Amino acid sequence: MKFKITLIVLMLTISLMLGTAFAAKSGTITSLTSSPSVFVTGDQVSVSCILLPNEAISNSHVLFEIINSAGTTVKSYDTPLFNTQAGQTYTRTWDFTNDLPAGTYTLKATWLQGQGQGSVISTETTTVQSTAGHNGVITELTPVGAPYSTSGPIQFRIVTTNNGPTTIPASSTTATITYGSNNEFVSDVTYNVPSLAPGESYTYLWNTSNEGFPYNSFTSGISYTVGAVWTYPGGSDTKYTTFTSVPSPWFIVALAGILMAVAAIAHHKRWWLSFYLTGAVAFMSAIVAIFLITGYDVKIMGLEAQNIANIATFLGIPSSYLAPNAFLFPDPTGWSIFGIGFECSSIIEISVLIGLLLLYPGYDWKRKTKYAAIGIVVTYGANLIRMMSIVYIVNIFGKSSLYFAHAIVGKLIFFAFIIVLYWYLLTRPTLSIIKKNIKGGKFDY
Repeated sequence: MKFKITLIVLMLTISLMLGTAFAAKSGTITSLTSSPSVFVTGDQVSVSCILLPNEAISNSHVLFEIINSAGTTVKSYDTPLFNTQAGQTYTRTWDFTNDLPAGTYTLKATWLQGQGQGSVISTETTTVQSTAGHNGVITELTPVGAPYSTSGPIQFRIVTTNNGPTTIPASSTTATITYGSNNEFVSDVTYNVPSLAPGESYTYLWNTSNEGFPYNSFTSGISYTVGAVWTYPGGSDTKYTTFTSVPSPWFIVALAGILMAVAAIAHHKRWWLSFYLTGAVAFMSAIVAIFLITGYDVKIMGLEAQNIANIATFLGIPSSYLAPNAFLFPDPTGWSIFGIGFECSSIIEISVLIGLLLLYPGYDWKRKTKYAAIGIVVTYGANLIRMMSIVYIVNIFGKSSLYFAHAIVGKLIFFAFIIVLYWYLLTRPTLSIIKKNIKGGKFDY
């Protein structure tokens, strides 16, 4: 009997010792994170968990799993954790390249003791997402105010936009200017693009100079190319556009010379209407060529941009001048930047009007000078009003209204002023002269 009791006590002691030895140890996974939380195809993903043992634990390991919506483990990683001390924290990580199909997944970390599945000490889960890729687009690459003068400041506007459903981390863009078909390097710049949330854009203004450019486009006839490459985690986008350092004025010079020759022949032959029209166009071509060759067109465009910015600010739309020939003003979604190009500078319109007035046979030189001065002031003022109407419309209705404001409203306003101006400076005085000559019997029938 005594032997049986001793045997039972021994067995209970052994069972207790074995139970204590193989009982699950106490500890907690206090944190489970991934960077990034949204995986893009090709991303380098880093998973990390922090473990806190409540007692000494030996021979343990952490099993990381990525589980799809059907409950199937599609990716896993097992990392050992040898001897731990109570109260100390331990970190285990898993780095991998994301090749998961797009979808939502459960990230699970299981802390186990013993080989294989062993006994579970602690588990932790979190939700992660995989996507096919970011959708970043360079939505604008504009040589502001191009074409440019042979030397002086130039500016490029580059807009990068996140068109995807996930945030694009901070990244960089490189813009490069090359020349000709062989892409001869001219200049470049690399700048940082901040983190962009879905639908967010970032605008960068590259202010540089073409003083160091190796060629003048008006002599070579070859364009420069500016390209922008936006590289971000999981993707990239590229955009190119061409520009000339100077719009080739030699065609206009040749045109002016031909028209002057035609006008001289018409004057000699007494073809007065032909002389008047060809002479006026030749005068305009010569003035335009002079502005382009000397670079004064850029100065005029810059002056107009400054005037518009000042007027808009005075009228309650805070605006800023951006050298060499642009201005910045607010719209409902942020800011808009307008560049004053040659066609918007009113140089062409003023040159045509002066040519028509100076060659008009019915006026003396005093009257021609007076009317030319009036025409310059009114035409320039009408152009400012036209540009301000565009600014007001875009300021109220946003960038989507730009085409309507520029191509329709602005042109209607400007043409209305020009029609009235031509009526008072040319048409009405001409009719008065004709009426006076008819009454005086100076016309034969």
